[in-house]
Amino acid sequence: MFLSPYQTSPCRDFRLEKIVSEVMIARIDGALLRENWPIEMVGPSSPEVPIFTQPLTKLEFGNRKDVPEVVFDARSMMRLGRANDNKPYVVSNYAEMEFTLNRCRLLTYWLSDGFDKLDMLRAGDLVPIAWNHWISRTLSGRLGLDPEHQMFIEVAAAFYYCALHYEERLFDEQARTKSVQQISRWTRVPAQRVFEITDQIGYITDIKGFVETLKKVVPSSRMEQVSVAFLYALLGNGWFGANRNEIVCVALEHPPTWVALVYSSLQQRGYRNATISKVVEKATRGGNDKDFIKSLQFMMRELTDLATPDR
Repeated sequence: MFLSPYQTSPCRDFRLEKIVSEVMIARIDGALLRENWPIEMVGPSSPEVPIFTQPLTKLEFGNRKDVPEVVFDARSMMRLGRANDNKPYVVSNYAEMEFTLNRCRLLTYWLSDGFDKLDMLRAGDLVPIAWNHWISRTLSGRLGLDPEHQMFIEVAAAFYYCALHYEERLFDEQARTKSVQQISRWTRVPAQRVFEITDQIGYITDIKGFVETLKKVVPSSRMEQVSVAFLYALLGNGWFGANRNEIVCVALEHPPTWVALVYSSLQQRGYRNATISKVVEKATRGGNDKDFIKSLQFMMRELTDLATPDR
């Protein structure tokens, strides 16, 4: 289970020492923007902070005192305000700002000890169904696989998605059985068949483990073409905006990022033509989009209420 985007495979080797140091200096100087508590932003008045592409969490700040919960680089989304704006900054890219704020809200939830991470798995069936369709149909289409092989990919992808919400020590037989029931509902594959496929699979830690799982369970020699780099290239262009490839690759290991992508697909018109948005649209049925939006908004509102300090 990855808590922070910087723990995921695409970002784990990033050098953050200088960034973290400058962010803390800006925070001490009162230069960080805090209009979306508990989320903080590096704005255009802090040019000395090096550019960073993913939200920083309290984990990146180590044992420092009084660290931010989540802080992101908002400088590409805003400009300094003019005298008649009556604000220190003006948002210049509303779609990307809203997407990033929602992603940070979900990230704050994900990091909180007071919330069950499985709540994100319970947010609605639309999210894992879109995940399964996105991975299985894109991959099987590129490799020219038949529907039976696509089914194996879909079950493996769903199992991987479930595992991303559990610490390894908690992914016991009870968790596996519950996951099989969920996978059967999402994929419409009989539970007994899901059991047969997933019995071959251990706990999947990351995208590398997912690739190894695909090669193990999908009975096709064409799977030998699949690698982590292959999946990144195949799926990485599924979104719009700054750092879109990196964000999509992070989402392959980080549920809050994937959930934010699905939510923005439904809520923001600027992303309607993105590949992921089209997948989400096709996965929408029976009001599952409305159920998901309602559940997620309640989750984010609950977190904001608890996180807001007395004033």
